[in-house]
Formats: sequence, structure tokens, C-alpha cells
Amino acid sequence: MPQISKDSLSSLLSFKRNGLLYKKNNNEEIQLTIVSLLPYPQTFITISLSDSKFLIRGMDVEKKLYYFDVNARVLKEISGGVLDAAFSPLRDKVLYQKENEVWVYFLNPAFGKERELITRSADPIKKSVWLFNDGSFIAYIAKSIINIAELDQRYGQKTLEYLPANGNVLYFDSDSDYLYFFNDSKFYRAKII
Repeated sequence: MPQISKDSLSSLLSFKRNGLLYKKNNNEEIQLTIVSLLPYPQTFITISLSDSKFLIRGMDVEKKLYYFDVNARVLKEISGGVLDAAFSPLRDKVLYQKENEVWVYFLNPAFGKERELITRSADPIKKSVWLFNDGSFIAYIAKSIINIAELDQRYGQKTLEYLPANGNVLYFDSDSDYLYFFNDSKFYRAKII
């Protein structure tokens, strides 16, 4: 079976012909594995990779997000209506974003929880990202504000309104602990301590 590299992040995947999974590579289709649980024919896009595990999302109206582990041959539907998703730095959780919600899905459910709602907003969520290497915090843009939420909710959820940001770009560099974002058409960076 071919290895999936980070270069294939934007490659399209399609499920057709008896549920076989194919990767499009320079107009050539490469068979990856048999997947009989997904609806087909349909086109999916790879949105996050981690070794032999990846997140794929349907490009149809339902925008269903799936977690796929090639080695373990595990396929799980996580949710529908997903706009963006990413593995946590420790690869044990998935952060996914819907139009007005941010969720965390636990790949190894903790305390019997499979998923946890982090926020629901009346305004659209523009972007969400993991912070720090332990995956204990996330940042997201809602109502033109960067919010930082702590995932350890033993003492109630803690969310901090951090900085104004009216763009939809949010990037965290874990090597430098800088958060990059736009506000009023200007590009900023802020040190997260």
C-alpha cells in the first residue's frame, strides 16, 4: 500500500468502484485500501495528516468528517457540517469546526466522553487552531475576537477573550509560541505565554 505523505494534503480522494479508496496523483489514480463503509461515488479532500492517520471530509453538502487509520484499518465518521479540522499535537484528539461551533473529538475517549463542545456562537466561527504541544488549549476567532479556551474542564470551562481579529487567518507556531492573525487588514503576531 502506498504511503501518504504531507505533500498529498491537498490531494483529492475518491471512493468508487466497490468502495475502493483511490488517491489522485498527477491524473493517475492509486488504490490505497478497501473502504466499504463510505458512501460512493463521492469525492473527499484530505484536510489533516498524521503518519498513517488522516482526516477526510466530503466535498458534498453534508461535509461529513471521517477519521481514517490506514494501519489499523479503522474508519470513523466524526460529524457532519464540518468546515475545518486538525489533529492535536499529541495526535490523540481532533479539533473540528462547524459554522457556529468548535468541537474536540477524543480518539481515545477520556472519562467516557467521545466529543466535547468547546463553544457555540451566534456569529460564525472564522478559524480554530491548537495551541502548545500538549493540546491543552485552543484558540478560535468568533465575533471578531480571538478567544483562548482551556480544555481541562475539571473546574468549569475557562475561556479568555484575547485580542481583536476580524480576519479568518489564525496560525500558531509551536516552536516560537507566536500566534499570527489579521485585524483591520494588518498582519499581527502575539506571543502566547
